[in-house]
Amino acid sequence: MRSQLTGLTRWKKQALAMTADGALVVLMVWLAFVLRLGVVWPPMLEAYAWLLVAMPLVTLPIFRFMGIYRTVVRQIGNHFLHAALKSVVLSTLCMALFVFLSNEVFGFSRSVPVIYGMLLIAAIGLLRMLLQSWFVVSAGSDSKPVIIYGAGEAGSQLQAALRVSGGYKVVAHVDDDPSMWRTVLGECSVHDPSRIRKLVLRNRCREIFLAIPSSSAASTS
Repeated sequence: MRSQLTGLTRWKKQALAMTADGALVVLMVWLAFVLRLGVVWPPMLEAYAWLLVAMPLVTLPIFRFMGIYRTVVRQIGNHFLHAALKSVVLSTLCMALFVFLSNEVFGFSRSVPVIYGMLLIAAIGLLRMLLQSWFVVSAGSDSKPVIIYGAGEAGSQLQAALRVSGGYKVVAHVDDDPSMWRTVLGECSVHDPSRIRKLVLRNRCREIFLAIPSSSAASTS
């Protein structure tokens, strides 16, 4: 399944993401009315059922224009979060504008667009996080176990990069600083360098990545 998804062309991946987001938009519009009025199919929604069609039609182009579909799921970061937040705000404003321009503004609950926006940003973020976790977990069985020498900022960044790449699985960190021993960095424990041999044998590692400053590396060697 993972190989099939990663093997898709770029436009097919974007089309798949847009389809999923379109379904989320429809679902969040309906759920916003339900949470506001406490009824599975509120009478108010009958008068504004056209929003179930209008909102995906306006929201998906906004997402595309803001660059949401240019972000690789496995490498989601602050850029995606900012773009998603701006897109959802614009989508929420569009809902309020559509209702205002319609002839059915009276009787519409003004809190519905707010609820819709909060639900949509949560749904989009959760969907991407679940996909990212699935990619990482599904790639774990094929990943090579490695140890990172260094538990500082460079070690943390290297661990994050290897986690995203999917080709390697970091099983442990080692560091010369005794204050770092027995702490946890990301998902891995930090160990005394004297335990490298045991860690290598236990996890069947064939590679150790250095993530320490050049001065420290010289003293270590």
